[in-house]
Amino acid sequence: MSRGDTIYGMEQEHSAFGALGRRLVAWVVLIAIAIVALKIVFGIVAGLVMAALWAVLLIGLAVAVVWAVRRI
Repeated sequence: MSRGDTIYGMEQEHSAFGALGRRLVAWVVLIAIAIVALKIVFGIVAGLVMAALWAVLLIGLAVAVVWAVRRI
């Protein structure tokens, strides 16, 4: 089998469009992976912010309860 033959015995087409198409597909894949990675990172950051806000809320609630009990 020569270098240009495929498994089926047909010669591969080495055209400018084929190379351009492969590069375009590669860029689309890279962009899709970057978008998914950014969504994951933003999701993690948003989760951490929400956890911090809930912790602050619970601490404030505990302080309010202690304050109210002391005033009774």
